[in-house]
Amino acid sequence: MSKRFTDSTKWTSKPWFRKLSPVEKCLWFYVCDACDVAGVIQLDLELASFVIGEEITEKHVDSLEKQLDKLSEGVYWIKDFVGFQYGVLSEECRPHKKVIEKLKGYSKGIQTLFDTLQDKDKDKEEDKDKEEDKTKTRTPVKRFIPPTIEEVAEYCQTRNNTIDPEAFIAHYETNGWKQSNGNKVKDWKAAVITWEKYAAKRQPSPSPSGNAFLDL
Repeated sequence: MSKRFTDSTKWTSKPWFRKLSPVEKCLWFYVCDACDVAGVIQLDLELASFVIGEEITEKHVDSLEKQLDKLSEGVYWIKDFVGFQYGVLSEECRPHKKVIEKLKGYSKGIQTLFDTLQDKDKDKEEDKDKEEDKTKTRTPVKRFIPPTIEEVAEYCQTRNNTIDPEAFIAHYETNGWKQSNGNKVKDWKAAVITWEKYAAKRQPSPSPSGNAFLDL
């Protein structure tokens, strides 16, 4: 037998467990510890009685009927064992391979569970692929790159305005390329157009002065 996880919440949040008698609780511990890696146990009542120190009968076993599936005479399977101990089974995980082999060797009922677990694993992988596809198709955020004086001068020339490119660059480099509202400049050409409109209202002096200009 190997080390296993134990549900410490059974004492407070599991009504079915609280209703068990002391002997039945001991039987539950024995079943959880003595079962195989897939949660299946060949229940020897004589051995269980010897280990627990109390006579264990079929009546005690029946008290656990909601937690156990009877596979054949004397053979039981803990319904929640696989999900609690391993989560979603994957054939890519080495520790899970032995569990999967055991499950495939048992009854049709457990095979159905195994198929369900495999379907969940498949769905999980499909969801992961969908997320990766979304990441791949997502439009990358355009990073703002401050223009050079030459670029501003060329753009101003194409628009035939009288903005001083050096003053434009100096203004935004001084405040970290921020607008008057504190937001980062995203489009310097749009800022040029705003300066252009403002300069037209300030004729005949289109040159910017301090922070008096309206920014985008």
